[in-house]
Amino acid sequence: MLIRIGNLIFASLALMVSLMGEAGCHSAVSSLPPHPHGPITIREVLMDSIVVFWFAGALALFSHKRLAWIGSLVGTGASVCFFAECLVTIVWLYIFPNEEMARNKDIGIGGYIAALVIGVGQFSILLAVSLGLFTGLLKMRKELK
Repeated sequence: MLIRIGNLIFASLALMVSLMGEAGCHSAVSSLPPHPHGPITIREVLMDSIVVFWFAGALALFSHKRLAWIGSLVGTGASVCFFAECLVTIVWLYIFPNEEMARNKDIGIGGYIAALVIGVGQFSILLAVSLGLFTGLLKMRKELK
């Protein structure tokens, strides 16, 4: 039951982020105006489709359906890939900084290291939760009709 609830919460958060991204909301605390949204790309359509399929699967997983399990597994797998890619990118940028990261490093090494620790910590937690949901869903497979 905990896996189903966690999956629904994670899918709901992904749906909210997806809807906010499509609406042009970039941050509630940012003072910058929202940027205009260009034409819709295949990548955006694919990502939004995965999120909607994941959310529908997370809702239907409470009725123990195999198709709902597949939808939840695809969505959770996509979140594992996303958070792993974010974690690798953060570490890569700190090891091999680009021009913008080099300028940030010149401002102060303490803040630079703190940002690395905070970024790696947050994405490690999100990756661990996603991996936990993914393995929980794999173990749940035998319970489904």
